[in-house]
Amino acid sequence: MLDSRDSEGVTVPVFFAEIVIRKIMILMKALRLTALLLLIVAITAHAQGEFSPETMVGLKAGINLSKYSLGSSTQEWAQGYSAGIVLRHVSEPKLGVQLELNLAQRDFAERVDTTRSYRKRINYLELPFMTHITLGRRNTNFNLNFGPSLGYLVSSGDKIPAFDEGDDSSEHYPKETDTPYQLGLCLGAGLIQKTSFGAFSLEGRLTRSLNSTFKTEDNSVSSHNTSITVTVGYLTMLKSKRRPRS
Repeated sequence: MLDSRDSEGVTVPVFFAEIVIRKIMILMKALRLTALLLLIVAITAHAQGEFSPETMVGLKAGINLSKYSLGSSTQEWAQGYSAGIVLRHVSEPKLGVQLELNLAQRDFAERVDTTRSYRKRINYLELPFMTHITLGRRNTNFNLNFGPSLGYLVSSGDKIPAFDEGDDSSEHYPKETDTPYQLGLCLGAGLIQKTSFGAFSLEGRLTRSLNSTFKTEDNSVSSHNTSITVTVGYLTMLKSKRRPRS
């Protein structure tokens, strides 16, 4: 008869229930933060006399630093790149939505020893759908973006160092991905400068995945991805029509 307990005596259903509870707690905290930010924006926007709804589209590109929660002391921040298309629509004073389609590298890097390292190149096609908040007036604005992000694994590859015969380290490589999908939460802040020939943006963003990326023998070990991305972008106006505040 199969035993429903793992090696540490914790039942499998209880273990997964704890994971679900942690995810729900994270989502509840994100919802509370969203409600607070929307309240602040609503209060500040109430005093504004005129408003111009606007729709902007553009391109962005930058550098991405990635790390996984495997608890390995030899893991390093892996540098990659991120680039994509941005669609931003601001329909209310200081409040709108921002939709992106990005190709992002969420690599894994680890030192095997002082002379060798292992690297796994992981490329995701990501679709962030975020609440967009604009603070400031005229042509220079501070922006805040936050919301969920859905990623799909489009490719991956391994750069595996040479191992000597009998080296126990070789059994840990390559690392296999557990699922092609990645669901995460992202929070970004930056500046946008509007000019007569378009708008230029600079943003720093933190993204945290809610599901594990790699297969692990120990179910208690997760591999959530944390990424820090810095991008610059250029956007052009598609629609802008000034209307009085009701």
